[in-house]
Amino acid sequence: MNILSPGYHRVDLYLFNLSDRLADIARDGWRPPMLTRWQQLRAYHTLSAYFGSPWSFADSWLVFGPEQGCRIDMIGDESSPTVVARFDTRSESVQFTTCVCRLAEQLGCQLFLPAAGAIVTPHLAALNMALADLRAHAPA
Repeated sequence: MNILSPGYHRVDLYLFNLSDRLADIARDGWRPPMLTRWQQLRAYHTLSAYFGSPWSFADSWLVFGPEQGCRIDMIGDESSPTVVARFDTRSESVQFTTCVCRLAEQLGCQLFLPAAGAIVTPHLAALNMALADLRAHAPA
């Protein structure tokens, strides 16, 4: 089964609270998980220290990192913040993967990979295994 479309090299992982129920993608459609205001503020400060100031992609959409490549997006306002780690599957950035794991651990979150319908624990080995599996199934 090909999880990635040909020519598309971005995989999104959403941070979500351990206590939250994720949507059943097959039955419910897709609704990204939301974090609390406290988690949003903590994520903003942590990511600013790691990446520097974010840039605005659109209204209520901040990006930490480059447009192309690995980055973290904060989408939504104070009442519905979502944090998305966007991996470029052509890259194997140890620093970025470590940053995502540390951020999720700091916020008390797990990682959700909607393309595979999988929950990934925020541990470097688990995340690297999930990404390696996606790369193995990516079309040429």
